[in-house]
Amino acid sequence: MDRVAQDQPGTRPIGSVERVSGPVVDVVCPETLPALHEALRVPLDGGACMLEVHHHLDATRLRAGDLSRMEFIRSRLAALQFASSVRQGELRLRTALTHLQ
Repeated sequence: MDRVAQDQPGTRPIGSVERVSGPVVDVVCPETLPALHEALRVPLDGGACMLEVHHHLDATRLRAGDLSRMEFIRSRLAALQFASSVRQGELRLRTALTHLQ
């Protein structure tokens, strides 16, 4: 399986990929687990895939998510929340205008 390293220059591998399910990756770290929300780098086809630690499964395993997909989901959620707040503001404005008439 692919070796996993923390996203810092010159760091040695801290574990290996155990399982991949879409954007979710389980990693085995035999020594110590990185902190939650820490970035990890997995070599992939001459480049690297960036992961973010989301959950410690046990003393030697963690679950991480593909940062590119996670950031897409977060930005899409932010856009939906913004659109919702704009619609709520428009509704309040229409209600206020109706009360003024």
